[in-house]
Amino acid sequence: SASPETVLAQLNALAADSEITGLLLVADSFVVHCLEGTHSKVMTYLTQLQPICSRWPGLPSTHPLLFLEAR
Repeated sequence: SASPETVLAQLNALAADSEITGLLLVADSFVVHCLEGTHSKVMTYLTQLQPICSRWPGLPSTHPLLFLEAR
């Protein structure tokens, strides 16, 4: 499984590519992620993030909130 530092580096690289800013908090295997940017850029970012994410258990599939699985 990936370390929190590795996950953080992946998030930072994707955010820079998508021209969005935000706050990342890494705690154990969980990442809390607050984003700032235009709707289209944030959605592009989330789309790029999707392959390394899973939806929070219990949320509908259309909900934008994701959680990262450290791999």
